[in-house]
Amino acid sequence: MSELEKKQRLLSQANRVLTNYFSGEMNKLQSSITDRMQFTIENGSTSEKIAVAVATGNIDTEGFEFDATEGSVTKHNHNNAGLLAAGYAADVVLDDGVVTVGEDHNSFAVTMSTAAGKTINHCKRYLEHNPRCVKRVTIAATSNSDGRENPAAFNASMFLASLNPFQKEAAREVDMSQYFQTNQFQSGKIVIDYNYGDLQWNDLLYWAIEVETSTTLKVTIDFYPPED
Repeated sequence: MSELEKKQRLLSQANRVLTNYFSGEMNKLQSSITDRMQFTIENGSTSEKIAVAVATGNIDTEGFEFDATEGSVTKHNHNNAGLLAAGYAADVVLDDGVVTVGEDHNSFAVTMSTAAGKTINHCKRYLEHNPRCVKRVTIAATSNSDGRENPAAFNASMFLASLNPFQKEAAREVDMSQYFQTNQFQSGKIVIDYNYGDLQWNDLLYWAIEVETSTTLKVTIDFYPPED
């Protein structure tokens, strides 16, 4: 490409940006870009389905573990005792790292992670103080044994409630299988779309997702742009 052609291309790009700005198209382009939270949950059990509390409705889930070998105390965010005491079933609280569920020979690992350079807890703390409306939830399921798509994972439910200390709201059950179509192109994925305001992640939200045995879920949550 000659220098003249390069200059003409740069000028064309600049004119297009200015045109979009003054016509309002730039705002439309920016508003179409949503913030996104992604995390993965791997249920290491071959016999037990688990319920993972993604959002905990401002109920205290912090706990401490003592490492006798290192002589140190580790603070974590996967203590489900408060949720159980409030009457909301949760085997695991969404957290960074690996959580052991069960005891002795019946125990198994639940592994949770997000993108490199990010943490689940940072995102959860942000959303508790900066409520955002959920635009779309995409859940992809694979089998732990061979990594193949696992449509059977959607024979499970999500549970939603708004929690406050003065009255107990029954969790609303959402059957995930209703979002799965047998003739869809990708058999290991469901997509749930929400209108603005239908589902808001805030400090009152309780949200749990069931994870089938020997299954890994990759969950992507897209948010509407924040209010001005």
